[in-house]
Amino acid sequence: MEFSLKTYLFILFAFVFTSVGFCKDPNLIIKNLQKKFEQVKDYEADVNVKVNLDLLKVPESNAKIYFKHPDKIKIKSEKFSLLPKEGLNFLPKFFSRKDYTALFIKEDNLNGIKVSVIKIIPMNETGDIALVTLWIDEANSILRKAEISTKTNGVYTIEMNYDHPVNGFYMPSSMKFTFNAGNMAPKGSDGGEFGENDRARKKRIASKGTVLVTYSNYKVNQGLSDSIFNEKKK
Repeated sequence: MEFSLKTYLFILFAFVFTSVGFCKDPNLIIKNLQKKFEQVKDYEADVNVKVNLDLLKVPESNAKIYFKHPDKIKIKSEKFSLLPKEGLNFLPKFFSRKDYTALFIKEDNLNGIKVSVIKIIPMNETGDIALVTLWIDEANSILRKAEISTKTNGVYTIEMNYDHPVNGFYMPSSMKFTFNAGNMAPKGSDGGEFGENDRARKKRIASKGTVLVTYSNYKVNQGLSDSIFNEKKK
């Protein structure tokens, strides 16, 4: 009998962590997180974007973000802004599809905050995401950190900081994205960057990039019009 990688991971995690004795219900933790997130029907905010890449100089920029539940996002910026949209709605999209297995790993302390660590194994073999680790603040039902392992783009992390609630909702005051900068370089037919040698390619692949997004001037649940997201670029 042959096992896929995801089946093997599920069996391994299930064997190890069910034998620990203390185990929370990861699906209940995720459900509470989703309920809290779904209370935010829409928001807009000003953002400042700082990009740090070894191979590319990107100027600091300002933008405005609009979001409407469940997954409408629009970014307005006069300058180029490198924003990873996958993380901007604060929850991975596959949560809504239910095609995953969740495992509670442990309770941990993240920057002085008690969190529950949960592993997510997507069951869709054709998807790009292989494994997700979440650090969830159960006391406030918010996501503090996520680490996403992909099949084609390496591993990237999202770290979120929160200040005071906005209209009763905890909205991130800043988000830090860390990713493999090498995967962003233009590539030739052999998978490598045009004109680079083996040494340059290894250095590029090993390099890291970060994007720091700082939020301000939040407006939550103001009833944003769909027309905002249907506007075409001039």
